[in-house]
Amino acid sequence: IRFHFDYMQRGISIIAAKVSRTHRSAPQPRGVESVPMWLKPSSKVQWRSLASKSAAPKAKAGATKSAPGRSRFISKEAEAALNTHINAEYNAHYGYLAMASHFAKNDVALSGFAAYFTEQSDEERMHAKQMIDYLLKRGGAVDLKPIGAPSTENLTPLSAFEKSLEMEEDIYDKLLNLHKIAGETNDPNLSDFLEGTFLTEQVQALKNVSDHVTNLRRIGSTDLGVYLYDKQLSGKLNAADVLNNGGAPA
Repeated sequence: IRFHFDYMQRGISIIAAKVSRTHRSAPQPRGVESVPMWLKPSSKVQWRSLASKSAAPKAKAGATKSAPGRSRFISKEAEAALNTHINAEYNAHYGYLAMASHFAKNDVALSGFAAYFTEQSDEERMHAKQMIDYLLKRGGAVDLKPIGAPSTENLTPLSAFEKSLEMEEDIYDKLLNLHKIAGETNDPNLSDFLEGTFLTEQVQALKNVSDHVTNLRRIGSTDLGVYLYDKQLSGKLNAADVLNNGGAPA
């Protein structure tokens, strides 16, 4: 029994040695190394990795990324133009407020001019707020810019209205530019908002201010003329007062 066991053990050793030599002598393809199976990457993992990359959504060219939680319903060009116009409205509001404060001083005492420019200041501030509300409704971002400090040095009723005309013309030009952008970006809602809320009113404002400039140039710098014009602006002077009382309010 011992003889047969030793014989079988030597036979197994001879077979194992032959198999080992055969494996080492077998030619390997160029560039391929003999790597244990447990070190080789799984083809299944590689396939999943490639599949996940191919399944990733591609961003559209020129697409605008909105901030997380905010949806944009307006073009970037219109958003920038609206913010520019908001700044112009606030500049006008600040300018009219400075004029109103100047004419309300006790050494000037032109309450009619002060009341007129106070009303204009409130109106421009309201316009800016309307623009802000609309921009936010469309998903835009409000970008408030600095406002320049207005000067009232050597301000007269005529120079105040001439300055007013310059501001109203600037606002009108910005409205026209905004309306043009609305057309170029195919935004009928913005066009309708501008036409229904601002453009018609702005044309009328330009006409009113131009009339004031013409009349004040006609009056000149006479104290009586400025006094009567101030009473007219405050609503305390009418044609009957002029005819019956020589211009003094009743």
